Amino acid sequence: MVYRKGQKITGSAADKAAKKLTRYDQYRGQRLANYQLVIQLIKEINNLMSNYPHIQSSSTGTSAINLEPDQTLELTSTIVNAALDRKGDKIVVIRVSEVSYLADYFVIITGYSHVQVRAISQAIADKVEQERQIYPVGVEGQQESSWILMDYADVIVHILKPEERDFYNLEAFWGHAERIDISSLIN
Repeated sequence: MVYRKGQKITGSAADKAAKKLTRYDQYRGQRLANYQLVIQLIKEINNLMSNYPHIQSSSTGTSAINLEPDQTLELTSTIVNAALDRKGDKIVVIRVSEVSYLADYFVIITGYSHVQVRAISQAIADKVEQERQIYPVGVEGQQESSWILMDYADVIVHILKPEERDFYNLEAFWGHAERIDISSLIN
């Protein structure tokens, strides 16, 4: 039996109303299950993030490394020097903090082979870990090694082969942002 506004409904109208209620209950149950799954995932992420004290929890805002502006420039300097150690070429540092919330700096580096692109990436990871005790939030493209992106939150590093660099032309895309002279960053 189905009641609508206090009145008893019978016949085919009652069947339709009962089906709608059943579908609604299923939908509501599925949404509740999805909501509970999301809550469980957030708790797991927070537990995992507690293992990385240099990164803020995503529940407190954007995930970012806690660095002061001069520390961010020092991190950028460490990245540039590590890339130079592995013969990274055409290094460009762009301050994007004034035009984007993504990061404070982009570092764009050319490597001339898959092996060199991987070597530059590994040298950066090792040197930043050793000198600054900072780990990348994420690294993408290591399998293909034609464009590796290393996300240090405040500094995003792009290591590209010449073909990819010419094709994507990141310098032109971020052309409205300030370029930093890397001679001031080299040790």
